[in-house]
Amino acid sequence: MHMEVGLLALQTLRRAEAEVHLRASTTLFEWSRGAAVEARNRAVMRRHAFEKSFGRDQPEPEIRERIDRRDYYLTLAGAALANGFPTTALPFAEKARLAAPLDPEVQLVFGCVAESLAQEELLRHHQSEAARLRDDAARALREALALDPGADEARLHLGWLLLVRGRLAEAEPVLEQMERRSGDDRQRYLARLFLGRLAAQGGRQDEAAGFYRRALGAWPDSQAARLALSHALEVVTGPAAARPPVAASLAASQRLDRATDPWWLYPFGPPGVAKAALDRLWKEGLDR
Repeated sequence: MHMEVGLLALQTLRRAEAEVHLRASTTLFEWSRGAAVEARNRAVMRRHAFEKSFGRDQPEPEIRERIDRRDYYLTLAGAALANGFPTTALPFAEKARLAAPLDPEVQLVFGCVAESLAQEELLRHHQSEAARLRDDAARALREALALDPGADEARLHLGWLLLVRGRLAEAEPVLEQMERRSGDDRQRYLARLFLGRLAAQGGRQDEAAGFYRRALGAWPDSQAARLALSHALEVVTGPAAARPPVAASLAASQRLDRATDPWWLYPFGPPGVAKAALDRLWKEGLDR
């Protein structure tokens, strides 16, 4: 119950209240696991005593932890990040990493949490702390890819991290591979958007415009791609060429049925991870 209330409080932006409930939840969770270990140890001692006294084993009900520690902390980390609270997510992501260091999804979530925290530190003008967090994020994302070479979401985030740190020669093949491999429209869109920015930073505005057009092909309602395209066209040929994408972006912004631009959701981590982990948790613990 404490976990559910805490997550609901995060959804309504009541962070202090959420952290009280999440702290209570983690305390009870760890206590229950410790109690299960003690109960198993006592059961072993009773069996040995019974066998010594009566010459046969005494059957006892199995005592086991129903909730996996990795799933529990991954759920909390993913949900906190998805609600826009990477600071709250970080200790849970660290505990998930301790519980399952060889799990690529855990490494991915930790990398995304550190990446979002780095952006917050940049907004506070804490350059050195942001650099440290970006290093932590890159290491986790590389680890995720080493554990699962098909982890395209990790590849996407790693490519963006390399790009924003100015390591264009390293970022380009990572993003190109991501764009070639993925069959997901959202991932292809973001990879093309990032490749367009990379080309623009390298002074290749014509190539950047091509990537932004391809990004629109993957996600036609993208405001970010339209505005980036208009900027690239303005640099190459002048203001007249930039006006149609801007006009199209303004027109699209008035449509209520437009799809949400994945770029706006990018800082909140990989979509679906928190929900999938939460579903596993309910199945393990509550048989829902």
